[in-house]
Amino acid sequence: MKKYLLAVIFICLSFLSYSDGAEVLDQDTNTGVITQAKDFAKVKGKSKKQIFIDMLIPTIEKIRTKVEADKQYVIGLIEKEVLTEEEKLFLNEMFTKYKVKSRSKKDLVHKMVVPPTSFILGQASLESGWGSSKLAKEGNNLFAIRSTLKDKEKTVYLGPNQFYKKYETLEDSLMDYIMTLSRHSSYSNLRKAINDGEETMVLIKHLGNYSEVKNIYEQRLTQIITKNNLVKYDD
Repeated sequence: MKKYLLAVIFICLSFLSYSDGAEVLDQDTNTGVITQAKDFAKVKGKSKKQIFIDMLIPTIEKIRTKVEADKQYVIGLIEKEVLTEEEKLFLNEMFTKYKVKSRSKKDLVHKMVVPPTSFILGQASLESGWGSSKLAKEGNNLFAIRSTLKDKEKTVYLGPNQFYKKYETLEDSLMDYIMTLSRHSSYSNLRKAINDGEETMVLIKHLGNYSEVKNIYEQRLTQIITKNNLVKYDD
């Protein structure tokens, strides 16, 4: 009887571990979130677009929560006259991270923004073809962000003078994109609009410097967000 039970247990475990030939997904074992764009195609049972959306939203919210927590901490220090060494260290780290040359806490707060989820999903889908582009698959680069490096081994190379950043994970790509919008002077109007609570369709008008085609880019982004009803993820 004991041998029979052991045999049954072994068979059950074998079925549980059987993967039907599918490749193992590269994902965060704590959250189940896929970390590599190349693994989008391995998820079955959903549309390509829905897989892309479902895999990015948890990471977007993770980043949003962290940025907002840091922002609220800085806001709490604005009126404080005497700071502890720990608070000074934190502020210095934030000034460096967000490239705040004025060392002003109010200027720092203005830069600590994360766009609405629909805005991020829209840009990610437009720039990466819903995660299917070469930049996404080979470099987890969802936003076509260029690299200053001219090294084919450390970048995704698309042609003469076309070197794009290569990221370890999708989260790294999302974070770098958000920091690009937070730091760059070209997006100061976008940051103001985000801080003012403007909705995605208004924010798009402040993205002129993101693409060389400008007006066409805004139209395409608007179409993607509208057609796929991405604003529902802002609730």
